[in-house]
Amino acid sequence: MLFSGSVKSTSVNTNIKENNQFNINAISTGKTYFLFEKENYILKIWANGTRRWYPGKDPGSYIEFGTPETRFENGEWRKISLKHPVKKPGSIEWNLTDYKIRYDILRNKIKFNIRIKNNNTGNILRWKINSRNLLIIENDNFWNLFSKSDSRNAGKITHPFIWRDKSGELENYRYLKLKKIGNHAYMNFDLQGLQYPVDIDPTFETQPAPSDGKDTYLSSDNADTNYGSNEFDYAIGREGATNVMRALIEFNLSNISSGYTCSNATLSLYCNYLDANAYNSLVGVYELRSGRSTWVEGEATWNDYASGSSWTTGGADSTTEDRLAASIATFNAPASSGNWINISLNTTEVEDWFGDSNENYGLIIIMDDETTGWTKVTFRSSDYTSDTSLRPKLVVDYSESTGNSVPVINQVQCEINSSSNWHACSDASVWDSEILQVRVNCTDTDSQILNVTYNLSNVADSDTKFSSLNATSSSGDWWYFDNSDYLVQDSGLFNLDIVCNDGTGSAQETIEWITPWGILNTSWREPVDSTNVSKNRFTTFSSLTECFLGECGDVNITLDPIVEKQPDAAEGKDTQLSGSNADTNYGSAEFSYSIGVNGASDILRALIEFNLSEIPSGSTCNQATLSLYSNYLDANAYNDPGKIYELRSGRSAWVEGEATWNDYASGSSWTTGGADSVTEDRLVASIATFNAPASSGNWVNISLNTTDVEDWFGDSNENYGLIIIMDDETTGWTKVSFRPSDYAADVSLRPKITINYTEAADSGIQDKGFAINTTPGAVPFWTSSSNPQQCVNLKPGDACQKSWDVNATGKIGDTYRFYVISDPTTYSANIDTNESDRINITIESEPEQNSVPWVSSLDIENPVNLLAASNKTVYCQGTINDADGHSDITGVNATLFNSGPGLTESSPDNRSSHYTNTSCSLFNQAGNSLDFNCTFDLSYFAVNGTWQCNVTVIDSENAKNSSKQAATINELLAISIDPDVVDYGDMNINEESDDFYVNFTNYGNVILDLEMFGYADAEEDNLSMDCDTGSISNYYQRYALTELNLWQDMSALYGKTNPVNLDFNLSAGNQEQESVDSLYWKLKIPYNTKGTCSGKIVFTAVSG
Repeated sequence: MLFSGSVKSTSVNTNIKENNQFNINAISTGKTYFLFEKENYILKIWANGTRRWYPGKDPGSYIEFGTPETRFENGEWRKISLKHPVKKPGSIEWNLTDYKIRYDILRNKIKFNIRIKNNNTGNILRWKINSRNLLIIENDNFWNLFSKSDSRNAGKITHPFIWRDKSGELENYRYLKLKKIGNHAYMNFDLQGLQYPVDIDPTFETQPAPSDGKDTYLSSDNADTNYGSNEFDYAIGREGATNVMRALIEFNLSNISSGYTCSNATLSLYCNYLDANAYNSLVGVYELRSGRSTWVEGEATWNDYASGSSWTTGGADSTTEDRLAASIATFNAPASSGNWINISLNTTEVEDWFGDSNENYGLIIIMDDETTGWTKVTFRSSDYTSDTSLRPKLVVDYSESTGNSVPVINQVQCEINSSSNWHACSDASVWDSEILQVRVNCTDTDSQILNVTYNLSNVADSDTKFSSLNATSSSGDWWYFDNSDYLVQDSGLFNLDIVCNDGTGSAQETIEWITPWGILNTSWREPVDSTNVSKNRFTTFSSLTECFLGECGDVNITLDPIVEKQPDAAEGKDTQLSGSNADTNYGSAEFSYSIGVNGASDILRALIEFNLSEIPSGSTCNQATLSLYSNYLDANAYNDPGKIYELRSGRSAWVEGEATWNDYASGSSWTTGGADSVTEDRLVASIATFNAPASSGNWVNISLNTTDVEDWFGDSNENYGLIIIMDDETTGWTKVSFRPSDYAADVSLRPKITINYTEAADSGIQDKGFAINTTPGAVPFWTSSSNPQQCVNLKPGDACQKSWDVNATGKIGDTYRFYVISDPTTYSANIDTNESDRINITIESEPEQNSVPWVSSLDIENPVNLLAASNKTVYCQGTINDADGHSDITGVNATLFNSGPGLTESSPDNRSSHYTNTSCSLFNQAGNSLDFNCTFDLSYFAVNGTWQCNVTVIDSENAKNSSKQAATINELLAISIDPDVVDYGDMNINEESDDFYVNFTNYGNVILDLEMFGYADAEEDNLSMDCDTGSISNYYQRYALTELNLWQDMSALYGKTNPVNLDFNLSAGNQEQESVDSLYWKLKIPYNTKGTCSGKIVFTAVSG
């Protein structure tokens, strides 16, 4: 809080010396007070903290602040006992247990500072205010004091700032309030919700006058001229074509105590002129070095910092002797003159200016570009007298340093598995370890620990296991947190974050440990070794995936998974060639490479190469597919044909990061630009043809010539790369772009090649290049089961068995290598993929007497609307076919189930989510076809959402096939009320009825709430009942969710215009029981009512 008086033209004597000492005097009462006199005001401070301020040294006018008081939560006000004040140079201070109160003389103002050390001080701090011959007028940021005798502005009290709020950040938040109670006024500080200690009013502003201001400028064209007494301005930049100007300025902050913390420092300069070229120019502010601390405002020039003392380099340009190399601040020149420029200074550097032994040597202001002419910017100086408010000023926000040592965390332990079994918390890394408690040994040399916080999280799951803002108990230096017992059933990195806090400082420590990730093991269950399968017959394959050691998470289980090459940026080799940018390489293009014509004339071609050397030489390629993901195509490119050619051996040395339209490597040119020579650069015959897609966002799958691909196998392969060329390169705007191997945003979209081959050494055994297909009739195998299938949330000891019904459709006598792969999905970065052993599957002749039946059509009612309190019959019906006739079909089974999480066709039946029909009806026999009908009686509480009907047909040879169809079950809102008449019986005036309860039954499939209103004769009459004489308003008929309530404690009913929306939360029923709940009603008879009374209550079920 700053006390500043009105300025008078007459001179005033002062008892304050240059070092800001003050006098101690005795007054007539014998009580000691401290007398501050400076310039045009007097402040008297008594030993008990009362202070009286005389603005303008008028003994008949003053404002007096009494002894401070604090209010506690019970409303009690207590005076703060201020004793034993301590005199210091320029200040007086009371240092109490809960408070520190100090007055500082800062230049021409007296500043009042408070530190509230802890929260033992109540929630409001106040001072009683008495004034004599002064009127207090409140403004947003200050109080104005006016003389009652002549209305003269006698002084100003600037509002203080509170500098620690409840978040612990330093903020300028004003809490000062002037409150009048009776004939007295009080100054209140609201302390609620703050984080302690709280510093009040640590702001200092200085705007020196000519007598104590220190600023000038330097001129290169007038290198020996001093401008320190320039009344109007000083300048920076370049005046005219040649004159470089720089400014010196210095502020005295020695009255702020050394060791204080500076949180903000703003230098404000008023720009009164700037050249047009100076607009927005960058300017730096630099500290002078200690050797230049004796620069003199009235002597400094471009050449000298004082008479006879030269800068090492003119204009203080030496960064080793004259000024620092790093700036303390930068700013930009304004858009126009007549504006303030507010410059944020480096607070760490400004802190060094505080105190008597400060390191404040002054600043020099330099325009960043001093080579451009006519960039002069001028500012008002401290010598400016026409408007003193435009002089340079510095505002410093600071707070008293706490002097508090930082807490130290000495040890952190966890109680693991059993009571008093304390160990290092990292010992809880073993799966199924249980953390019962955490304790922290935390000490502080000069204050008490206020609280300790605990937070245990698993990084991989981003999941907090337990957290607390304080300990549950302490003993000595040990702080205990009795957390909810945590059983370690997650793998990966754990972080236990501990923070010890003493109110002003904190220590933090993170204890890390890793619970090992799981290991997968995949094995065959059926068959366990190589076997033969019959063509066009189903064979069951099954595998077992086991999880050991740690968490495995979700795992995809795939029968004979895809074998493909999809290289990343490091292994991939692809780029594009551009005819219009013939010397530009695009090998590191992250997003795409292109073919076709870009714009009107830029021909684009693509190079790509895959390394297949790991496939043994001599192997037979059965199928080869190149897959490119198109992320863009011009409209003209739709369905355009293209070709892929092999490069010739002489171009095998092409380099991804060097190839251009002109060169295949640096210094090595194509015979014809764009690799167009069919004798030297590429083959004349293509290895594949394809068509551009209909739209972007699609894969283009290109079948390659298998004979040519075979030449790429083995170490001595003839794989020199491919070039992709559009057939028509004369039509403009036909560009097609593909994702490259460098694409990082979605690695699944990179180019890939899929190979089906037969190893020469195995003589006819094929490694299939694709997963078993789920499309009926696919060659050489297809499955009626999902592929891949998923094992969910595997943990140590879990085993997951999966089965596939596989139909062989390939060539009789062919042998294929089968295996199962377990591919972790949740934690793919932490757990390795695992594969089963490989077994050989040979297709043998099909039995002539049987073929596999299949479901050729399937239909289900969609959507399904359930029936309240009843069953809804739903039909899954369709047609099945069997190539060798329908007579051997033994049955059709069906399941109808909700497809929510964790539910499959094999889940157990329940009336909420899963139904099975093992005896579907068969009819309309015709040749090889047969119709079927599977019925399901769905309960009214069957859950809403997506359901699946899965139909399986089986023949006498146990050959079977399945098909699915989805349907949606809609929400059903339905409710039953019992009884439907509320009879309160005979009652007297002002009598309250007994409880009358009404039961509600949920006959739908969603949680229900209630909307209700009452009326007598008409729905809008807002009455509960109409009587023979008088009526009863809704106010007198009341309800509650529980029984045995007093009438006055129950809720009143309302009319239709304002119905009651009751959070009834009545759950749906299930196969075990109906869902029933009650409302309890009471009626009170008002005066002036008699006879028979009747009314209605309308209930509406709404989704909860």
